[in-house]
Amino acid sequence: MVFKHQLDKNLIGWYRQNSMLRLEAGSKAEVIFDGLPGEIFSAKVIGAIPAISEGQIQASGTLISVQNAKFPGRIAVLFEIDDPRFEQYSDVMMGGAYGQTAIYSDHFAHVSIMRKVLLRMASWMNYFFPFHSINC
Repeated sequence: MVFKHQLDKNLIGWYRQNSMLRLEAGSKAEVIFDGLPGEIFSAKVIGAIPAISEGQIQASGTLISVQNAKFPGRIAVLFEIDDPRFEQYSDVMMGGAYGQTAIYSDHFAHVSIMRKVLLRMASWMNYFFPFHSINC
């Protein structure tokens, strides 16, 4: 049985662990979705989920070995889309829809303009479907 959440839709973005150095709840962010080309929505950071699967160990009778070490995982960052324009799309955006997010902090704020341009270019590229195929 599958349960579909009916409350507000939030977004999770996966970030490298070194991005956590300056991550703060309330930071401004922007979001684009592949299914909504050319649309950029404002968002804010709610926070990071405090644990990832790499932080767990299965109990066994053997010692932990460096050969079993996993690659570092990504941190799940929770976003709230606060852009009122997103309301018109909220019913058609399915859970698990792919997109991109960008978080803007006060650190190197003058460089954030480049990230904004790159995010908009990525959104415009979603108008093109180079690998689009129809499976019947």
